[in-house]
Amino acid sequence: MLVIVLCGVGNFVARLASRFAIAGAAQHVATDLLARFYGAVQTFSPAAFARYTTGDLMARATSDISAVRSLVGFGTISAASTALAFVGALAAMLAVDPWLTVWALAPSPLLVLLVRRYNALVTTRTHATQERLGELSTVVQERLAGMGVVRAYTMEARATAEFAAANAALRDASALLARTQAHFTPLMGLVTGLGTLVILWAGGAAVASGRITLGDLVAFTGYLGYLAWPTAALGFTLALGRRGLASMERIEQVVADAGPAASDDRAPVGRPGAPAIRFAGLTFANEGRPPVLRDVSFEVRPGELVAIVATVDVPGPHREHGGRGVFEPAAAVVAVADEPVFGHG
Repeated sequence: MLVIVLCGVGNFVARLASRFAIAGAAQHVATDLLARFYGAVQTFSPAAFARYTTGDLMARATSDISAVRSLVGFGTISAASTALAFVGALAAMLAVDPWLTVWALAPSPLLVLLVRRYNALVTTRTHATQERLGELSTVVQERLAGMGVVRAYTMEARATAEFAAANAALRDASALLARTQAHFTPLMGLVTGLGTLVILWAGGAAVASGRITLGDLVAFTGYLGYLAWPTAALGFTLALGRRGLASMERIEQVVADAGPAASDDRAPVGRPGAPAIRFAGLTFANEGRPPVLRDVSFEVRPGELVAIVATVDVPGPHREHGGRGVFEPAAAVVAVADEPVFGHG
């Protein structure tokens, strides 16, 4: 009796300690990922900033990193528990009767096909869900930041319709992903049930022939029933893994777009006082449009104001993107205090 109590207490302490250790490691992984993500965004080139919206970056920094944390934390615990349960149960089944164990594994090829199909669907639909979340975050961020403009031009109905459309797209994508996950668990139970039916048939024949005893068959059926929960949990573990891996791919896309880190030993730009800004041979055009500026050269000294007037049909904010560093001019020298920012000169 004392041995059983001590084993139970030891099991409790070991499970608690392992969960604290793995959950803590998951938090450290999430913190490191978030630091790398933020560091990558800080070194983005103008072209990289043009590829991502604010909402998409926020979705990757929150939802995707949370999915990776769940994979490293609870996903690791669930995967380890499932693997140990399968190994232990199969070892006990082999000890009872290897031939019955082969019959119990007969539905395994069907299980493998289901898992492969499930993984492909979950990966695709997880990417779609995360993209819809990024689009919704972008709509919310832009409307909140420009609420004054929305109200000034009475665009409330249009803003509401855009939010409703983005919200509905996220709802549909999430429902499709949930439907995929909901279908897989019953199918796993069906495969387990087929294995039980096969064991009852083959085991009954073995008992009738005297190859094994009735007690052996009961013990074998008990071991097979022990695999019911790990088999059902396998679907949840796989879903968690695919979502975490898909989210990790989205995070790696941002990290891969990082530019070179700024050098600390670079000479400071500028002189005492406000620096002058010089443009030489500036030509700028939005993608797919004729040039807005062509071979423009001028210098803006401290205290001076410069206005650029254009008659082409191009949104106003894009005319100053070249000077602000949002888009790099195709051919120009932009210098601050005679230190080139774009080009060479």
